[in-house]
Amino acid sequence: MQDGKVLLRGSRPSLKEMIEQFERQIISAALVASGGNQRQAAIALGLLPSTLQEKLKRLHLRSPRSAQSARVPASAGAYSGGDAFPPPSTPYTEEQ
Repeated sequence: MQDGKVLLRGSRPSLKEMIEQFERQIISAALVASGGNQRQAAIALGLLPSTLQEKLKRLHLRSPRSAQSARVPASAGAYSGGDAFPPPSTPYTEEQ
């Protein structure tokens, strides 16, 4: 309810959809930072590798190593910082 009006579900994403999008961004960033190594990404995220694999399947994500075009040119804004993993704006690869 906002200003006395009920927001219709179609007007914005559900909480579940927003959480899934956030998970996609964080997992994608960790995979990019680990060079596609799922074990290293899982450790960086504080997850068991099997839990990360379950999330990848549920969120329809593939690690950069399994994607057809794993390399992103530096000119395309690839992350090169020193943080544990890139910022959430890093693109992820959705399975089709």
